[in-house]
Amino acid sequence: MIDDFVKRLEPFYAAAQAKNGAGRPAMNARASDVAEALLASATRRAAAPATPASRKTYEKLPPTGKKHVEAAVPRIGRLVASTPRPRRHGTTAAPPTA
Repeated sequence: MIDDFVKRLEPFYAAAQAKNGAGRPAMNARASDVAEALLASATRRAAAPATPASRKTYEKLPPTGKKHVEAAVPRIGRLVASTPRPRRHGTTAAPPTA
């Protein structure tokens, strides 16, 4: 799921970088959108659960889950900001400063 999360977070990070280079504050300001994007990944994965009981359980979680993910967005932003970005030619860039 990490690869899918990264794909879903990339537009938010890219938009923040294009605007002012500060990814964390921009992600925090769009916490609801970030949460929906990340939950879409989980929802897609849960669309074909192993058992009907697991589907029923998951269907009860999104309203509460969204609140929890929104609360975690500042920590997600710190993680994204502290992760080195790959450069061309396979070297690693220094983490962006926010």
